[in-house]
Amino acid sequence: MSIPHADAVMAGPADIIMFTPEGKVTNGAARLNLTPLTASNTGVDATGLGVPGAPYRSLSRALQDASRGDVVELLSGDFPEPAGVTVPGGVTVFATGPTTITGNGAAGVIGMTLSGDAVVSDLVVRGFAEGIYATGTLDPAAQVVLRSVDVLDSTQGAGLTVGGNTDLLVERSASPHDSTFQGNAGGGIILADGVTASLRHVLAINNLGTGLTLVHNVVALAEDLTSSGNGADAAANVSGVDVRDAAVLTLTGSRMENNRASGIVTHGMFTGTLTVTGSTISTNGMTPVSTVSAGGVVLLGSAGTVVVDSTTLAGNFTGIKIVYDAAVTLQNGTDVSGSLGHGITMANGFAGGLTLDNVRVRDNATHGIWMDSCGPDQTITLTNGTQITGNRHGVELQCGALNCQQSTLADNRLDGIYAVGTTVTTLTGCHVDNNGLEHGTTASGVELKERASLTMQGGTASNNWKAGVVGMNPFQGHLGLTGVTLKGNGAAGGNTVAGVQVYGVESTVSLTGVKSEANAVGLIIRGAPVLMAVNCEFVSNTFEGAVIQSFGAYDVTFDGAAFDFNGKDGLMVTGTGSTATGRLSIHNATFLGNAFNSVSSAGMTLAGNNPVTAYVTSSAVGSNYQDGVRVENVKATLRFGDDTMVCADPLDACPHSVSFSSNVSAAGTTWDTAHADFHDARVFDAVEHRMLLLSNALFEERTLMRGGTIYGNSASESAPVQALGPLGPGGLQHYRLLIDDGRNAVQSW
Repeated sequence: MSIPHADAVMAGPADIIMFTPEGKVTNGAARLNLTPLTASNTGVDATGLGVPGAPYRSLSRALQDASRGDVVELLSGDFPEPAGVTVPGGVTVFATGPTTITGNGAAGVIGMTLSGDAVVSDLVVRGFAEGIYATGTLDPAAQVVLRSVDVLDSTQGAGLTVGGNTDLLVERSASPHDSTFQGNAGGGIILADGVTASLRHVLAINNLGTGLTLVHNVVALAEDLTSSGNGADAAANVSGVDVRDAAVLTLTGSRMENNRASGIVTHGMFTGTLTVTGSTISTNGMTPVSTVSAGGVVLLGSAGTVVVDSTTLAGNFTGIKIVYDAAVTLQNGTDVSGSLGHGITMANGFAGGLTLDNVRVRDNATHGIWMDSCGPDQTITLTNGTQITGNRHGVELQCGALNCQQSTLADNRLDGIYAVGTTVTTLTGCHVDNNGLEHGTTASGVELKERASLTMQGGTASNNWKAGVVGMNPFQGHLGLTGVTLKGNGAAGGNTVAGVQVYGVESTVSLTGVKSEANAVGLIIRGAPVLMAVNCEFVSNTFEGAVIQSFGAYDVTFDGAAFDFNGKDGLMVTGTGSTATGRLSIHNATFLGNAFNSVSSAGMTLAGNNPVTAYVTSSAVGSNYQDGVRVENVKATLRFGDDTMVCADPLDACPHSVSFSSNVSAAGTTWDTAHADFHDARVFDAVEHRMLLLSNALFEERTLMRGGTIYGNSASESAPVQALGPLGPGGLQHYRLLIDDGRNAVQSW
């Protein structure tokens, strides 16, 4: 950016033209030739020729005689100039004390017109239709410098309008005093059509129009700009700063506050660049004419690039609103807080990208980030310790994608993340914790609906009011968790909330290396997913480690799972009414230390009358406070095999290794009565303190169980299940069982 300097304007011989409020001006080579300011020479020159020693009739007449290199010095006072003045190219105008050039508000009159290079210092231009107008039409660019200049109360146009091929510098003089553009009907400052500008220590305040407007290919730097209170009396949406078309604006250490519509707005197919650093944008848009353009930063019709760095956006109608195609980056501690609506919102076909790099979005009245209309591939990226806290939903996605890396979504009043439609959420090393402070019906770490998908690697989803992660009905998407810890979820109470919940139908769920501990329930499946859990832990939960209560044809596999030390069942399969058979496969799992908080639970329970076929291989059921396996389901097929151990510890065995309630003998039903296949499984005889092999590796026939209790005590028999000895020659040892609970006959094979 080229910054103009006064020295360039003042080159060459210089006359000093003194002008006083009384109308006395002396044109001479030095101040020694000045006419004394006495009552005897207060008249005006009838000819207006500016003869040395004779007074000029007006400042405008004096400026007509000034030429490049001349300096016009005004003494303190109020100078009426109803027709305005024109400063010739290369002339400097400054005042030695409080000095005002005053108009009468006549339509179309410009207070001061700068026709080329110019330096104007320590003046007030007040009460014209338009304050100061400058434009450059030739090369090189006109150099315009305004130092500590105030433009007030323009009745039609802006305080300052600069266009064309002009380099503009607005800064403090030696006074020092901030240049102030206030109370102007057309706004504070308008820069247009190729202007290069540097604005330092400028106030654009309480104008009826926008404080600062950039139109077309303007390049501007503003340091310590205050654009506040604009539009207070207007019937239009007025902003602190308006950037349009291909304009480039860099704001540093600036303040945009209390503007009627927005602190900063982009308009008109904005394709330029907006950079805001170390600034404050607050309480904008609180009483807007239209909420469409109300907020801290509002990007309308934009396809440009916006960077907000180390900036505070506090208490605006909306913190940041993005419409259409802007690419927006917030970074380096930028704080978006206390908005009346959303912290950040994207709408109306948003097709850009939003990146939050070490940013806080907090304590907004509605959602922290809300994306409700966008292109299919548009992404919000949270990275480098970004914090989304204290909002309603932390993030709500109605479209697009969320990519979270090493960031936190916590302490929000409802969900940390709420995603619907076909949205895609990817979390890597992120923490979605302690959400649901409002205790609403939707109050989980992550909630997915419809065909939304979630992939989460590492990180936590803990201490949320309802679930850590939930696919709510209707959920038909994909949920994948790897190496995630879900702890302390379910303060809402009861066994309907969990670390992970899956509702809906036709979803796919993948859990790898997941630890779900100290929740109300570790895992709840109420949909009909295809679920694969590998090397997961569902431990130390208040109620069940895992619950399957589905009415559809689910297919669930646990490989290397731990269902241990839960207050009720390690695993419960329950539900009523369905005709679709669920498939449950368990391999290399443990069911230890469960049911310490319930007398009607077990290491594993199959209850209700939902059809289910369960395969348990290479697993260990033992040392539970109640039964090892409990079957209360007339439609359950339970198969043990491949060296599965059932309550095999003689020192700390289950009260009953396997128990079947009496209601499983459902005579007259069209479904087969409950049965269990024991293929190379072992159970422990608690009475005889010995392990009994129910079948060897060659035996695969069904053993029909009708009531009774396997390896426990009952009122009728101390050991109602007994081994009756082997059948068959040699190595083909087929064992038979006596099952006698006082009601059933001997069943054997």
